[in-house]
Amino acid sequence: FSPAVSVSNYFVDISGHAYASYINLLAKEGIVAWQWGKFYPDNYLRLYDLTKMVVDLYRLKVGYSLSGEQWLSLIGAFSGDDSLPSRYVATALHAWFLSHIAPLDFQRFVKSEDVIQFLSNVSYQFSGMSRVVELQHVDTITRWEVAKYLVMSFDVSPNGILPYESGAQMLQTPFMDIYGHPYQSAISTLAGLGIVT
Repeated sequence: FSPAVSVSNYFVDISGHAYASYINLLAKEGIVAWQWGKFYPDNYLRLYDLTKMVVDLYRLKVGYSLSGEQWLSLIGAFSGDDSLPSRYVATALHAWFLSHIAPLDFQRFVKSEDVIQFLSNVSYQFSGMSRVVELQHVDTITRWEVAKYLVMSFDVSPNGILPYESGAQMLQTPFMDIYGHPYQSAISTLAGLGIVT
């Protein structure tokens, strides 16, 4: 994918930006939303925003629609809080997407090493995502940089989200205690059929 590919412009503040196409591709898929018509590409990204973006991209890649709440945890991550943001965090925790990311302060700004770890954690869940993302620095990362790396890692194209190859091992149910278990695939298959919950 080349950043020169033309995609409809979704934000007034990215016109002429070198990586506008990456941002527009994520907007087209509903991964990033319109806030007063602006994306603020040079602002930093908070850990919660990255968590939501990655969970939504993963949901699209394994065949779910973002219009519903399929594959999201029914229970929030924080005691007594079953709001949608808390359920996104719980989903990422149960799927081990947040492993080795510290501190888990969802209001802090994301560093490039957080993005690398996050994408590595996702790639461990199935064989369909193997691209190694090379980030240029270890400082706090901007919103446009995150957009670029997510588009590259999840193979988002102007034609939409390309599905993972058939046969790729996918995490169908975010059981927190089966990652790496010899029967993880069998348990996930039963869960996907609704036999175990």
